[in-house]
Amino acid sequence: MSKKNKNKSNKTGMNAISTIISFLLSIFLTLICYLCGTYFGLFNKALILDAMNKSSYYESVNSYTYDEAVNLAIPANLNESIFDGVFSLNDTYREGKAYLEATLNGEHYTIDTTKIRSKLSENIKKYIAESNISPDAYNDNNINTFIDDVCRIYVSNLAVPYLSYYNGIKSMFKQIMLIGLPVLIILSLISIFLLTKTQKWIHRSLRYVAYSFLAAALMTTIMPAFLLITGGYSRLNLSPEFFSRLLSKYLGQSLMMYIYTSVIMLSAALIVILLVYYTRKKIVR
Repeated sequence: MSKKNKNKSNKTGMNAISTIISFLLSIFLTLICYLCGTYFGLFNKALILDAMNKSSYYESVNSYTYDEAVNLAIPANLNESIFDGVFSLNDTYREGKAYLEATLNGEHYTIDTTKIRSKLSENIKKYIAESNISPDAYNDNNINTFIDDVCRIYVSNLAVPYLSYYNGIKSMFKQIMLIGLPVLIILSLISIFLLTKTQKWIHRSLRYVAYSFLAAALMTTIMPAFLLITGGYSRLNLSPEFFSRLLSKYLGQSLMMYIYTSVIMLSAALIVILLVYYTRKKIVR
C-alpha cells in the first residue's frame, strides 16, 4: 500500500471514529437536556402554582362546589340562597395556595373550613327564620351533618388529585439526577477530549462537537414540539374538568422547559461553529 493510500485509510478511520464519538456525545447531551428539562419543568413547584392561577382553578373549585352543594340542598328542602357569600374566592385562593405549598414541601395541611361553616350555619338559620319554618323541622344535628357534607365537597374539590404522589416521584427522580447528571457531564467531557485527539486540526475536531450539539438540540426539541403543536398533552379526559385544565396548563409549561434546554444546546452549537470558523481562519493564514 502506498503512503498516500495509507494516509487516506488512516484519515477515513479517524473520521469514522470521530463520527461514532460525536454520535455518543449527542446522546449524552440529549439525556442531559431531558434530565434538566424534567427537573426544572415537571418537578418545578413554581410552575404548578402558576398553572393553578392561569387555569382559573380556584374559581372553578368554588363554582363546582356551589353546584354540588345546591344539589345536596334540594333533597333537604333548603333554598340555594343559603350559599350566598359562603364560598369566597379570596379564602379559597389563600387555603388552596397554603395547602399546595405545604403538600409540595412534604408537609401535612388541613384545609380550614371554619368560615364556610360559620357563614353557612348563619345563612341556614336565617333562611329558617325568614321562611317561617318550624325550628323542629331542622334540628342542630341535621344542620351540622349538612354543613359537614358541604365542607367535605369543598375540601375534596380544592385538594389536587394525585398530588400526594408528587414528592415521592420527585425524590426518586432527584436521586437519578444526582447520579446521572454528573456521569453524563463527565462522559460528555471525555467525548469532547477524545474528539480533539482524533483529528489533526482542532477546527475539524470542533466541527464534530458542533454536530453533536446540533443533534442534541434537534432530538430534545422533536417530541415536546410535536406535543405542543398538536396539543396532544391537552386532550386529557380527567375528572373533575377543572383539574384536567390545570394539568393541561402545567404540562404545556413543562414541555416548554425542554424547548428552552434545546435552545441552550443550539446556542452552544453556534458558539462552537464560530470557534471552528476562527480557528480555521487562523490556520489558513
